Amino acid sequence: MNRKSKFAGVIALLICSIAYVAYASYPTPPSLESEVFVQGGNSFGSTGIYARRWTNVEVNVGSAITYTDDATNGGYFTINADGLYSMTATDYRSDTADGFGIAVNAPGSSPIPTTSAQLCSISTNVSLTSSCSATAYLNSGDVVRELWGVGNATDISASSRFLIVRVK
Repeated sequence: MNRKSKFAGVIALLICSIAYVAYASYPTPPSLESEVFVQGGNSFGSTGIYARRWTNVEVNVGSAITYTDDATNGGYFTINADGLYSMTATDYRSDTADGFGIAVNAPGSSPIPTTSAQLCSISTNVSLTSSCSATAYLNSGDVVRELWGVGNATDISASSRFLIVRVK
């Protein structure tokens, strides 16, 4: 075999390899099944004085999560389908009181619990935006809230937001 035909063979192999890579099929990542994103903390419940409420529902996709803005009990997310959920709460505190967190099946009339109902929490400093995140398996009927350590806070913050996504 002469040098020219060896070179042509290498070029053909290279072209076939490039064509294979260019047309290789990769699995499509699964789409998010449900997502709710709220922002603009506007108040707390009148009885649920520890439960944050939000002004704007920015994203509401799917049926596995329902957000309820309740003037009495505060805002909460009802889980409609068993699954793995990822949650992030971001908020602003103007006082030095204990921070806030994410809880499941805890009443809005009590501060963020220190029991297994607490999925995450964060202590905050004055005038500081902070966040906490959790991923947990939740069951249909579970209720998720952002709860604060102090009730009847006066913080109304555009930087307040909550994202919950059913990932599986």
